[in-house]
Amino acid sequence: MKNSSFFQTLLTTLILVQAPCHGATLANPPFDLDFGDLQVTWTRNPDGNLDITVTGKTTGWVGIGFSNDQSMLNSDVILGGVGCCNQNYLYDAWASDHAPPAVDTQNDLTLLSASEANGTTEIRFERPLATGDGNDLDLTQGPVYLLWALGPEDITDPTQAAYHLSNRGVSAGKIDFNVSAVPLPGAVWLFGPALSGLGIWLRRKNHVETDAANTATAG
Repeated sequence: MKNSSFFQTLLTTLILVQAPCHGATLANPPFDLDFGDLQVTWTRNPDGNLDITVTGKTTGWVGIGFSNDQSMLNSDVILGGVGCCNQNYLYDAWASDHAPPAVDTQNDLTLLSASEANGTTEIRFERPLATGDGNDLDLTQGPVYLLWALGPEDITDPTQAAYHLSNRGVSAGKIDFNVSAVPLPGAVWLFGPALSGLGIWLRRKNHVETDAANTATAG
């Protein structure tokens, strides 16, 4: 019984530590997919937005897209790279056909960094899960497929993006970018009461054992 009570208390502690707390800072481990010629890493920043890094083996452009059915048709596309004279670029676009995607009139991306070195291009940007833009997929509404592509040349005209040839692919399954995160302040706040409960249990346990020992001695 003593061991059972202890493990019940410990389990309660763990549950409380992982309990969500609205409005707290999100703590997400980074997630990543490696497609060989291109890697995608993402996490959630303290604002709850996606922080995405795309790294591709090219000196041209790299791109990813969000799709409901593994098709480029009706997909939410993001293209970026480092152009001439280190002019970084990032385009928020929508592919309505198997053709260069059209740039959105509403840009919902924030370019955080872009670099090119040793034949590799890397872009890092931020995107809200739900942008409110009809030309963006709402990533809070369920898992989506992740498309990827890269081109050999930089994009000088977003309406005439270079074709990616065979340098493209799609994730094997759908990805839930709206994963639940553990809110750290909430976890810390709840961890205190849980530990207090554990401390009370230990004090009671010690008290009972001491009383039992004193009774045995008196007898």
